[in-house]
Amino acid sequence: MGNKEDWEEVEKSVKDVEAKKIEEYRGLNYAEELQKKITKTINKTVKKFSKKILRPILIIAIIIIMFFIITIALAYFDGIISSHNINVKESIEKSQHIKIKQISADVNRKEYSGEYYFQIKKYPQITFKAIKHFGQEKNDLKEQLTKYLFKSWENPKKNEFKVIENQKDDGLLEFKVYIEIDSYEELLEKTKLILEFLNYAEKWNNDNGRIVYLWQQKEGQYVMPLYDVCLKKDDFIFFPYTGLFQTENQIIENAKQLYNNILLNKEN
Repeated sequence: MGNKEDWEEVEKSVKDVEAKKIEEYRGLNYAEELQKKITKTINKTVKKFSKKILRPILIIAIIIIMFFIITIALAYFDGIISSHNINVKESIEKSQHIKIKQISADVNRKEYSGEYYFQIKKYPQITFKAIKHFGQEKNDLKEQLTKYLFKSWENPKKNEFKVIENQKDDGLLEFKVYIEIDSYEELLEKTKLILEFLNYAEKWNNDNGRIVYLWQQKEGQYVMPLYDVCLKKDDFIFFPYTGLFQTENQIIENAKQLYNNILLNKEN
């Protein structure tokens, strides 16, 4: 074989190698392009289905949120309207468990406010005042009842009580009675004196046809709302009788606990 033929053979071999490399690179390029196309197609499909799925979910979520907002708003405004339309007489009878009769009223219906005057149905000698302002109602029934009973209570030890009696700026009565104590022995003694007053009030209630009536009351339980009868130790005022259905033993134990709390506070 001559030099020319050798050279042609070499050129052919080189061209064959280059052709193989080109085909290899072409394969790689096709694979990359195919991968890009597949990825792009997948992304489009995901976005398409995501929009179809997420859009209804988002709409449903917005509807639910709006429903709750509207429900809360309606309940709020309904509460305001209901409170404005509060029946003062019914409210007092329900909270105090006493039947009452309206004597007179001075009411501004546009402002949902006014003053009301009542008497106890079974005992008209006791009168009291109530004030309504929008949805709020306050009265001095308990104070007037406590004042009447305390003044009618005939007990030689009654002068041990100190009396706070004032008329507030709104015309309602402030009435409290308390006994000052200095020792644990006095605590027990004066708590018993408070119990004597409570027993008098319970007897008065029963003798007058159960003015304060709670069918749940059991024997030995107190229901008269005389919560402003208290004890005073130094600068601390505390209330042994704090709520319905308490018994004598519970009131005494409550007084002991409150007294001990005062001593602990002073030590700290």
